[in-house]
Amino acid sequence: MWSIECLISNIMLTKDEPNFTGLHYNPNVVESLYVLNSEMPLIRGEFCNTFPNLEKITLNADKIEAIDSESFKNCSKIKKFKLKTQSIEFFEIKDNTFEHFNELKSLEFYNSKIIKIHPNAFHGLGKLEYLDLSYNNFTFIHPDVFKPLKKLQILFLHENKFKDIPVEAIIKFTELKEIYLQENYFDCWRLSNIIEKLDEAKVKYGEGLISSLKCARITLHINLFVSFAANNSLWLIWYTAVLNDTEVLSHNGPFCRLLHIILHYFLLTNYSWMLCEGFYLHTVLVSAFISEKKLVKWLIVTGWAMPAVMINIYAILRHFCGNVEDTIQCWMDESAYTNVLVAPVCISMLLNLLFLCNIVRVVLLKLKAPAGNSGAPPSRTILQAFRATLLLVPLLGLQYMLTPFRPPPGSAYERTYETMSAFTASFQGLCVATLFCFLNGEVLAQIKRRWGNVLFRPRANSYTATQVSVRSFDVKLTTSARNSLYLKCFPIIIFFQFFSLKKQ
Repeated sequence: MWSIECLISNIMLTKDEPNFTGLHYNPNVVESLYVLNSEMPLIRGEFCNTFPNLEKITLNADKIEAIDSESFKNCSKIKKFKLKTQSIEFFEIKDNTFEHFNELKSLEFYNSKIIKIHPNAFHGLGKLEYLDLSYNNFTFIHPDVFKPLKKLQILFLHENKFKDIPVEAIIKFTELKEIYLQENYFDCWRLSNIIEKLDEAKVKYGEGLISSLKCARITLHINLFVSFAANNSLWLIWYTAVLNDTEVLSHNGPFCRLLHIILHYFLLTNYSWMLCEGFYLHTVLVSAFISEKKLVKWLIVTGWAMPAVMINIYAILRHFCGNVEDTIQCWMDESAYTNVLVAPVCISMLLNLLFLCNIVRVVLLKLKAPAGNSGAPPSRTILQAFRATLLLVPLLGLQYMLTPFRPPPGSAYERTYETMSAFTASFQGLCVATLFCFLNGEVLAQIKRRWGNVLFRPRANSYTATQVSVRSFDVKLTTSARNSLYLKCFPIIIFFQFFSLKKQ
């Protein structure tokens, strides 16, 4: 038996199967029905038969397994329907499910583990203004789903498993004014395109969408920039505090030797992160089925931990096994044990060269592949990928292939080597930061967006175009795009790269 609580026009039902027989109330005044923790697997059609003026249905923490149009034949007056926190494994919204909901304005399927929506599921919802599909298991949504939703203004799709969404269809078929997409599986390219299209259509989106640009590629770039900044900062300290001070060199104290070790650690991290960049690009291009999150975790460990292992081996060998010449003058002179550092650097350069060659090969194969039955030219994405391969040389550090080995002292090529080596070493960070950060389309879009928000900041941050109620934590709208990506690209790298020269 259900426990029943009548509050003017509201009824709450809990437990077991519903049974309206023998209840003393006026069904014509009931406008709101709340069903909590029931055991029913299907929505009962008698809801709307029993309450002819019902306008709101909320099903919370039930065991609904399916919804079909037969359940709602007489529900033409329903304006708000909520399905929340269903304890089922899989849930599908079937064909023409809501065709009888002619007056529906708000539809919520919050945290209901839905995996699929039929393309015609929302047929007849021409007055729907608010749609919440957040916290489900969607990986794909058909563009035709949004065709009937001509009045849709607010859409929640966050906390799903989308890798892409038909944003053009959503904008085309609806009157969308606000959308939430954060915490999905978009890569940076798709996410940037989505944001660009939303901006063009003047559609607002949640603040968290900008921070979603912390994807794998951006994470790797940030780590590479950190290694550049740290390495070049330490070179400046080394030149000013050690090499220019003969007393420090002659004293050969623990400080300068520790600085030498830390300096060469970050020098190794430079090369290890270049290798991580090359391996990542090669992996995502060659292997279509790869977990980028797991890959990035392993690359972070590799990028920072492997140099630590090598530098510890080098320091132990040089300190305990080196001769007198190896342990004087703050270890500034080369040692036989320097090869412990040289070997992984050479290996990383050779691997990056192989990665680049294979990346170019794969891209060229895609360019030569048939464009399809439509006869369309190669996609813009592939052309952009091909252009990107031309920019990979500084990112992967392959400019060092021009100066692989130092010529003997006094050689005719020594001066040329020193000049080329100083130029390539000093300006690599500037080149990478310029190409992959300051001239990056995503970064420029964020700068443009933030500048536009500063110039044209709205007077209010509340949404008043519709009377549809929203959850309290969803009311706040974005008035500025915070956490812009360009703040993470370390402009100070420019200064480090202009004024620091690595000792070769």
